[in-house]
Amino acid sequence: MDLKEALNYIFNGQSMLFTGSGFSLGAKNLIGNVPRAGELVTCLDRETGYDSGGDLGYAAEEYIRQKGEYQMVGLLKSLFTVKEITKAQEAISKQRWLRIYTTNYDQIVEIGGRKNSLARHSVTLSDQVNDYKDLKNEVIHLNGCIDNLTVDKLNDEFKLTNVSYLTRDFQNSEWLDLFQFDLKDARAIFFVGFSMRYDLDIKRLIAMEAYKDKCFFIISPKESDKNKRQLDQFGTVLPIGTEGFADVLDKAYAGFTPALTKIPPIYLCFKEYSPRHSRPKIKDKDVSNLFLRGEIDDSMIDYSIHEPSTYLYYINRSQLSRAMTLIENGCKRIVINSDLGNGKSLFIKGLGILLSGSGYKVYEFKREEISVSREIDEICSIKDKKVAIILENYSSYKNVLKDLKLRCTDQVLIFTERSVKNDMAIDALSLQFGKPAEIDLNVLCDDEIRQLIAIMDKYGLWGKSAARRNDQKYDTIKNYYHGSLSSVLLDIISSPNIIGKYQSEISKIKKGAILYEALILILINRYFELNLDLEMLSVAIDDDLLNNYTLRRDPIIKQFIDFSNLEINVRSSVFSEAILKNVIDPVAIGRVLIKAFKRINIHRGEPKYKRILFSFLSSSNLIRLLDRKGENNQSILIDFFEQIRDCEFCRNNPHYWLQYAIVKLKEPDYDMANMFFKNAYSFASKKPDFDTYQIDNHYARYLMENSTRNIDDKNFMKTVSRVQDILTEPSHLKDTKYYPFRVAQNYLPFYKKYKARMTKKERSTFAVYCEKLLKMIDIYLKSSPGYSHRKDVMNAKKDLEVIIADVANTK
Repeated sequence: MDLKEALNYIFNGQSMLFTGSGFSLGAKNLIGNVPRAGELVTCLDRETGYDSGGDLGYAAEEYIRQKGEYQMVGLLKSLFTVKEITKAQEAISKQRWLRIYTTNYDQIVEIGGRKNSLARHSVTLSDQVNDYKDLKNEVIHLNGCIDNLTVDKLNDEFKLTNVSYLTRDFQNSEWLDLFQFDLKDARAIFFVGFSMRYDLDIKRLIAMEAYKDKCFFIISPKESDKNKRQLDQFGTVLPIGTEGFADVLDKAYAGFTPALTKIPPIYLCFKEYSPRHSRPKIKDKDVSNLFLRGEIDDSMIDYSIHEPSTYLYYINRSQLSRAMTLIENGCKRIVINSDLGNGKSLFIKGLGILLSGSGYKVYEFKREEISVSREIDEICSIKDKKVAIILENYSSYKNVLKDLKLRCTDQVLIFTERSVKNDMAIDALSLQFGKPAEIDLNVLCDDEIRQLIAIMDKYGLWGKSAARRNDQKYDTIKNYYHGSLSSVLLDIISSPNIIGKYQSEISKIKKGAILYEALILILINRYFELNLDLEMLSVAIDDDLLNNYTLRRDPIIKQFIDFSNLEINVRSSVFSEAILKNVIDPVAIGRVLIKAFKRINIHRGEPKYKRILFSFLSSSNLIRLLDRKGENNQSILIDFFEQIRDCEFCRNNPHYWLQYAIVKLKEPDYDMANMFFKNAYSFASKKPDFDTYQIDNHYARYLMENSTRNIDDKNFMKTVSRVQDILTEPSHLKDTKYYPFRVAQNYLPFYKKYKARMTKKERSTFAVYCEKLLKMIDIYLKSSPGYSHRKDVMNAKKDLEVIIADVANTK
């Protein structure tokens, strides 16, 4: 980008400003000139007679030791309270900046704004991001603002320390998320008066190659060659000084003409489907990458859909044609669900390609950024084209759903979710958007099985079963794997050859703690469907991944991260599960989960991080992740919940206490489970409109298990009556949810234990309870036929039928 184009972005309000210590040169304070960082160190050393070696932290510490905090506050007030600014500072401050950051204590930018009728607001890192992130006139003071300085804030909000500590504090604040978003969102970024010595460690904040083209550093003509070279690697260096930059702005604005056409918006949250590329040639590696790691080539899917008999790459699901027919007939809301690894993401790719080919502009949600409301508004404002919006894992994005509800009119909305989570969330989604059409992908139909066999035959994916007849392969997929794509893939990935290969490779990086932790979190990211990007991954493992050249060069890590596009390559949840369970040390998994949770807790105010914390707490995910044959990893689970308990996200969170109670049930520790259920109910009662449905059902399971396995229950009929009331609560009957049938699996063990002590009337009552649950299962399976393959649902059905038959036979 050249300077002329960047200046136009300033005038259009699409550029970010970052002022450093050099920007203050020439401004007047109450006693003279506003000092720069180096001059402040000299001033403090002169007052104390101490040689700090140019370190601001040491100089400030010695001043306070000798003269006290009150005198320090007074000195700083006199030095940084501004009474007069230069014309150049005013010229720069009056521009329509997208956002303004500064490492300076003074309010030069605010004064320059007020002189031009701009009410600029001073905020610091101790302020809440959510109170300011939608405003355009705030000045974010990373080191504190002189107007807010008190003795109490001197050692907290106000930063008198060196560059590395300043950078560290900023990186540990929730404001970093806004800064990183602005780096992506701004069309151009101007650093004025920035110093590598006294401001921030810029390489830890601006690492992406994509930023270099839009970053401009305005520095003094007298700046050292060393500083110029250091800054040159991050953008265009202009040694023209503040005055020179102001002159350039004035001259450029005189010839500026606002664009007649609207500048296309930057989409950070959504990605538009683009037309297919030239016909690609399928290589064996492409298919193995698809099957093993979930790496998808859109062009190959496109050709597979249109030439299925000759272009063997993609399973053309029969439900694709159903979805297109629904949309063509006016359906605007569709939910796609499946269990982990059964093909939601692949299906969505195919559907997006078909819609794009049918004249739709198709936008797929990729990540939650601050611009999400603006982007949805832009997409929903498109009038010359039909529009479809895809939101995967919808139940995790409540804020996105709210924005879609507010702005969507006739756009087609396509949602996806894992089956069990969809079961819990579909009613709330229906209330927002109306009853959607539902598509279940858990079971491959006959034609899809034949397509899978053909692909596996062509590319040699059968291994030891390669020589079997097609009818035998069909029978294996249909009956042994119950038509589950994830089961087939898991068997392929878990073969000794593939697992052995990754065991050998991963063992080479075990000694490199950061590399190993990064790899583990990359795999957990996909398994938990966290949707992390590399910036969030860096936050989670407390490392500057983007500048970690050891990591960038590592051949194993490069298989999992595409550093050129800054994307995580692993997109297969089945692959992630296989490697995590067969290759990765479970103790290391626990350690990474604890570290990542504590790091992300710092940023819990941001929706994208809050969502991840909720996902980390999923006991079902954690239990499945650590479930190994012949291993008892319960202690790792318990340690995780113990270590994160003091995090602010957990303390008063009913979700945390519910998940911890579930883990205690598995231990089993029924006394502590009961206590934690009570904690969950207590904290839930403090949250308006909190739905205790999940707590209720898990508590019902606790009551049954405790009565059956732990105690001799003198009031066993009262216990089961209470459980039955929970499972058949009228407000939930319409939901036909999955949870009650998990609890119902406890009815047969309970019945066997207490049958001999039941009176005839009590047995009849118990049979009535079972009949009611059976009717619920029938309703449930009619509304969700895809669940007929679930063992727990069918086991519950069989157990209830056994109880009813036994009661009938004992009358």
